[in-house]
Amino acid sequence: MNKTLSGSQDREVGEAQVQGSRSAQDQVDGDVGEEFKPMSAEEAAQWRQRQRPMSVYQPLMWQLVLGSLAVMVALVWFSDRTAIAKSTLYGVAAVWVPAWVFVRALKRQQRRARHSMEALASLMLWEGIKIVLTIALLLAAPKVVKDLSWLALLIGFVVTVKAAWLGWW
Repeated sequence: MNKTLSGSQDREVGEAQVQGSRSAQDQVDGDVGEEFKPMSAEEAAQWRQRQRPMSVYQPLMWQLVLGSLAVMVALVWFSDRTAIAKSTLYGVAAVWVPAWVFVRALKRQQRRARHSMEALASLMLWEGIKIVLTIALLLAAPKVVKDLSWLALLIGFVVTVKAAWLGWW
């Protein structure tokens, strides 16, 4: 049996389907409630005042602190084998030095950037340079550190990479 709907009935069915799909999407997203409401300029200014300013140097500081701690632990536990502490130090440096170069370059570029596309291009360029520098430092490790311990280097590397998250917390 073929049933045709009038224009108003057709719109009601369409709206019910859209509403049903919204509620299904809300269940998936866990977002049940009010619709998105853009902030006014005054509300946005108040929100910005409530947010604490974040320094890009803070993660670098945490990396340096926890990396230094890892090196000290290696020195204490393996006092008879300084190569382990040197390997740990090199692992810390393989993360921290490229990160420092990256942050310094972005801070310098931030003052010069004229528009957002230029800033984004700079970010991508310096991130690539940071990755290449990190890989180069890791490849040079056997030549730079005598009696290299790859495990100690990896421990220093991972501790320093993970320490950056403390700076954003």
